[in-house]
Amino acid sequence: MTMPIVTATPGDLPDTFYNGKADAYDEIHAGATLPEMETRLDWLIDAATGPYWNYVAGYAAQVASFRMQTPLTIGAETELAYAHVEPNPEAIR
Repeated sequence: MTMPIVTATPGDLPDTFYNGKADAYDEIHAGATLPEMETRLDWLIDAATGPYWNYVAGYAAQVASFRMQTPLTIGAETELAYAHVEPNPEAIR
């Protein structure tokens, strides 16, 4: 049995939108913090003209995704970190 190769179709958005998303994704995984990403986004918005807005929109979409993901990740990691800790009755008093 062979598997057909299917090309991903990004939709009607221009490539520059996805370039902006990819750049933001790369920066996040390179260690950029949310405040750094938001500052960069502000710079991009201030400098954006014409077709460059598609890039900024993609970058903003990825930053928004990162903003929504951050509290969930912190909560899950905190819960996991304390999952193995037994309560200490002495500390409760």
